[in-house]
Amino acid sequence: MIMIVTREEALDAVSRNGFALRCVPEELLTPEVCLAAVRSCGHALEAVPEAMRTPELYLEAVRECGYVLRLVPEEIKTEALCIAAVRRHGMALEFVPERLRTRGICMDAVREEAYAIQYVPEGVLDEEICLGAVAAKGSVLKYVPKRLRTPAVCLAAVDSACWAIDCVPMELRTLELCRAALDGRTGNEWEPEFWDEVPMAVRQVLEPGWEEKDHEEDRHD
Repeated sequence: MIMIVTREEALDAVSRNGFALRCVPEELLTPEVCLAAVRSCGHALEAVPEAMRTPELYLEAVRECGYVLRLVPEEIKTEALCIAAVRRHGMALEFVPERLRTRGICMDAVREEAYAIQYVPEGVLDEEICLGAVAAKGSVLKYVPKRLRTPAVCLAAVDSACWAIDCVPMELRTLELCRAALDGRTGNEWEPEFWDEVPMAVRQVLEPGWEEKDHEEDRHD
């Protein structure tokens, strides 16, 4: 166990490892030491005495780790605090009060982490937000409402991840989109069974003679 007996030792310890705050004697638990701890590790907020959890300290904690927004009391959560949290970790949007999930905050969150799209309110979500998310990670297309799975959004998704095609409405699986998915594959991403996701008419263009190949393989089997 760390032995801390002076203010200087306390500051040095928590600056190296925020959780060292748990080893700081009560008489050395000053606002300065607590602030240094959360700047080193946001999760050290858990070890900060309730009486010393000020708005400034909460802000520094979420700047270091956005996820600790979950530890911030609802009445303390301001727009500035939530912006700082989602810009650090987009998934912290889950802990932003509904009243503060504005388009701006949601955009910041999705830019940092595409999967944060699942926490964007239906009334805020639009094509621009969806385009940004799927362009970064095509797999998040599954979180895009059907009304927003537009040709542009779906094309951007398969450009990013060919497997996103299984979330594309069948009527939007055009030659252009399927070709983009095919061109974007890597390694074994385009397995034979994946062709089941491609309309037959489109497959005939992309893989001429595929029916004859299948019949030939069946005969050999």
